[in-house]
Amino acid sequence: MPWLAIPWSEKMTISYLTRICRPQTIPHLCIFDKDGNYVTCGARDDIAMYGMKAWNHWEDIAEERKKYRQI
Repeated sequence: MPWLAIPWSEKMTISYLTRICRPQTIPHLCIFDKDGNYVTCGARDDIAMYGMKAWNHWEDIAEERKKYRQI
């Protein structure tokens, strides 16, 4: 699976994502939905806790957040 990487030249994008994700550990894994909406920045812990089922957990979170965006 290819991972999305932000080029270092994209300073504004990096600044924006840093504000959203607040990385404190390396690696720091944040999940965004297909539309670019924030889902979680606790993905590293989710993988440790749920393993392969973390994907289902993120889908549930994304659906819940989508409901709130529609209100």
